[in-house]
Amino acid sequence: MSFTSISHALQSFLSSEFAVRNGAEEFINSIPEKDFLGGIQQYLSALDLPEAELTELAALLLKKQYIDKDANLQKIPEDVIVQIVTKVEATITETRKILYIKRACEILVKLYTLKGGIS
Repeated sequence: MSFTSISHALQSFLSSEFAVRNGAEEFINSIPEKDFLGGIQQYLSALDLPEAELTELAALLLKKQYIDKDANLQKIPEDVIVQIVTKVEATITETRKILYIKRACEILVKLYTLKGGIS
């Protein structure tokens, strides 16, 4: 299966079919190498998806692929860091599930801690 967007891959990642899940996982794992900054933008867009499970997964993968990997974190330009912080902060609302808020806060804490605060 060929994917053109992270949102489509996230939906397939939750599939009960192994082959579909495996294809989605391969696509998702290749994103930072294929389109580093575009991948960040797609994950940020995915934070607005209507399905709670998909937004939680998008936040988790954004953190694991970009924020938790020091080499990748160092490659993110400062203006994109500000975009990430702004977007993640804006998505923390009373309608979000606790797991999403937890993931969002993990992203924010890591960025504020490692980058010494956002200006």
